[in-house]
Amino acid sequence: MHLILVHPPQDTLSAVDGRLIPAPRLSPGPLFARSNAHARQAMLDAPTEACVIMETQRLRTVQHPARVGDLLDSLLGTQQMIPPGLIRVVSASLLPAPLRLLSRCIERRDGAWRAWTDGARVWFFEALLSLALSRERGKPVIQLKEYDEAGDLVRVRTFVSTAAHGWQRCA
Repeated sequence: MHLILVHPPQDTLSAVDGRLIPAPRLSPGPLFARSNAHARQAMLDAPTEACVIMETQRLRTVQHPARVGDLLDSLLGTQQMIPPGLIRVVSASLLPAPLRLLSRCIERRDGAWRAWTDGARVWFFEALLSLALSRERGKPVIQLKEYDEAGDLVRVRTFVSTAAHGWQRCA
């Protein structure tokens, strides 16, 4: 907030006859209108900044690994990416070595992973919440990566969660 300090004008002596000439009185109109307009603008800007900060905090809460895991479960469940009849792998120690290393890296980056197996093949997914895209869209946006058993990246897709249509693939 900016404060404008105005010193009241001083009465002056006339150089012609030595009389005291009262100083002109300022009307509060334009001065206060100008400062009120500035104050109003500051007040309008503040909620926007506060909303961005609050939205970032909300998204950081969603970014917590447990929440990202919930979002990943929801995404995988609705997109039918997992063939029926597979067994979920819940411990990284049961994964092949490359995927075990990858799972540790994902957990350090506050992401989440899920894996399934049929005994021969492993379906391994990584999810990271994109703060920038989530803030832009006002909804959670997940970057989903799929890996093969060797830890090689198979595909990357981005999805946004919408109330009306569930998970939608981003263009």
